[in-house]
Amino acid sequence: MVADSTDLEFVNCDLCGSAKTKAVVTRPDGLPVVECLNCGLGYVNPRPSKNTISKLYDGEYFSKAKKNGNQRKYGFVDYLGKYNQILLGQAAEARLRLCNRYVDVRHKMCLEVGCASGEFCELLIRHDAKVIGLDLASEAVAQARLRYPLIEFREGDLAALQSDEQMDLIFAFELIEHVDSPAQFLSSVASHLKPGGRLILTTPNYNCGRRVGVDRWSGFQSSLEHLYFFNSQSVSRYATKVGLTTEASLTGNGDGIHIEPGFDVKEPVRKVLGKVGVLDLVRRYQSRGSWQSPDAEYSRDDDLHSLFVVLGKPGDPSLQLRGTPS
Repeated sequence: MVADSTDLEFVNCDLCGSAKTKAVVTRPDGLPVVECLNCGLGYVNPRPSKNTISKLYDGEYFSKAKKNGNQRKYGFVDYLGKYNQILLGQAAEARLRLCNRYVDVRHKMCLEVGCASGEFCELLIRHDAKVIGLDLASEAVAQARLRYPLIEFREGDLAALQSDEQMDLIFAFELIEHVDSPAQFLSSVASHLKPGGRLILTTPNYNCGRRVGVDRWSGFQSSLEHLYFFNSQSVSRYATKVGLTTEASLTGNGDGIHIEPGFDVKEPVRKVLGKVGVLDLVRRYQSRGSWQSPDAEYSRDDDLHSLFVVLGKPGDPSLQLRGTPS
């Protein structure tokens, strides 16, 4: 994230409100990551203003265009390209296989927040779900509508929903680390979940950064648009704060150690798959010719790179959580 030093703002911890922090690391973009001394949440502080943050997700975010001769250090190389559509379809299948361990999407009203070009939404439709896709980026929404014209895609955040629109399932993959207030985001999600409904989210796992070292973890060394860094403990605290319960928590997708890219034509593809949290699964697919069980990559270990969490809204007992992996 490239920020003007005059356009930075200091914020208190979004989870507990404390202003007491300790320094963790300075990222390659010059922005400091701190950790709350009261609750342990990691976040960028000071950070760019809300207006600057909103400009990150312009059309160039999905093509990583060059500005002033320098390639941007955030976003994707060619997210909306035809080849990536195939890869993102495979990534969507891997995600749904993991989600299916916990929830049944058939005949459910589903919302994907941060749907990008719509591959996961399209897969949900093929599994007999009802779907709305939501994304801030107008270019991504336009591409999703072009690819999947029978699916309803909306441009915007959760405010694009009517106050009475209620969902059985809400999916937010690699999203919560981008928002300016996770507490507000989760509170809004909770208001749009039916009693007994569930939110399934993924995000880089801060515990992995602590384990491998702050100078080696890709969560700090790349994806520089991220503002917050969560572990299972902080997500559970947030859930309690907004009236949700933690029903499942897994980690996976490797050790998260950052490797400086060299000249490699496959590097853009790997970066996209790493960002969406399925790089290891795709590697396994390529080497063995078929998708393995998601449990081969995700487990109840607490310190691998990607965090997968199921949060539930108390209510309808008929919407029971499926059996969890052994």
